[in-house]
Amino acid sequence: MEETPEQMLFRGINTTQKDVVEKALELGADVNSKDQNLTPLLLLAQKRNNAKILQLLLQKGADVTATSLTKQNALHQVAYHGDLEMAEILLGYGVDFTVENTYGKTPEDIANTRNFSELVEQFQHTLIKGDC
Repeated sequence: MEETPEQMLFRGINTTQKDVVEKALELGADVNSKDQNLTPLLLLAQKRNNAKILQLLLQKGADVTATSLTKQNALHQVAYHGDLEMAEILLGYGVDFTVENTYGKTPEDIANTRNFSELVEQFQHTLIKGDC
């Protein structure tokens, strides 16, 4: 049985193959699909630590407000891992770092708790610039 464009898309993200993700999107896969756990693709790309795929999904119109079941957006996960590169990409597309998850924590709260001072500074700089 041939895989659907959505299956191809998830395979590409899970195996961090940007060319497979591009092909799946060309074939009509929905950039705002969610996995069986209702996790948005942006969060899956972040979990796989693949900035190029994350950037591609954003360029193709991925919903920057997408959240997990615990109301975490991609920046909550980035903050947990302290990934400055992905934070810059997401902030550049307007992902909100002031939104609270189910536990009342913002991405900045998480970065601060985990002592990722450079990331906290990035959030504060973005807030000062008024980009959020």
